[in-house]
Amino acid sequence: MEKPLAAGAPSAPGQAEKPFEKEDMDVTGLEAINAHNGWAMAAVGTTIVFCGLVILSFAISQIGRIVSYFEKQQPADTPEEPVFPTPSVSPGTFAVPEKYLDDPAEAAVYYQPLANQLGETFPLTELYQLCEANKFPSVHLCIRRLREAGILVAEGNGFFRWVQPS
Repeated sequence: MEKPLAAGAPSAPGQAEKPFEKEDMDVTGLEAINAHNGWAMAAVGTTIVFCGLVILSFAISQIGRIVSYFEKQQPADTPEEPVFPTPSVSPGTFAVPEKYLDDPAEAAVYYQPLANQLGETFPLTELYQLCEANKFPSVHLCIRRLREAGILVAEGNGFFRWVQPS
């Protein structure tokens, strides 16, 4: 009887070559990666994912232009007009403090003439605009102190009332 040839060994003339058997490919780790083109597959996969992420980030960055194109609006690069109206109050001749006043009673002396000009109830935004137009220092802080002290009292719907400090 003829001796069987080892897997992968050259066959006798006229015989077909035997394919590799499972025992011959029993490799693990880095050897398996090398044997089955794992490095090339990893490189191609990484490249595909990276290209997809680049395309996705570019598409997201252009959403504003795409939307404005379909809505036939002005381009995203041109500034839009402000939504808020211009102040309806104009500066007058008021005593302006030189620095931020931490004491609400002291600040009330300077802010009361402004509040009186606006009427009995007024939107807080108008008081703020009038203070800014007259170049009052630290307007947000002073108005907050006046509200905390109970001098500016909320009436509802964004309107406030001036209450004399006691």
